[in-house]
Amino acid sequence: MRRITVLEWWLASFVVWFLLGHLLAGLFLHISWDVPLWLQHGTEWVLRKVEPDPHYYPDAYDIEGALSLLLFIIAYLFATVIVVPASVIAWRCTHPH
Repeated sequence: MRRITVLEWWLASFVVWFLLGHLLAGLFLHISWDVPLWLQHGTEWVLRKVEPDPHYYPDAYDIEGALSLLLFIIAYLFATVIVVPASVIAWRCTHPH
């Protein structure tokens, strides 16, 4: 019984994490903000280093796509910082030793 309870709790935490991360990612992507020049140049440099073609020069759409991916990663990391401690605290409150 204990193993099923832990699995259900983990699954519920995963669903909450996924929904919160997706909500935050959508929120971050719809916020209108100007990309700082250092972030734009840094993203451009990373894209040039990752691409094996020495003549590749990323355009604005490549940089926008990379920054969107970065926002998704930040959103899901932020959701992790919220969901994991909340899940542990809730588990300890509802399942005392």
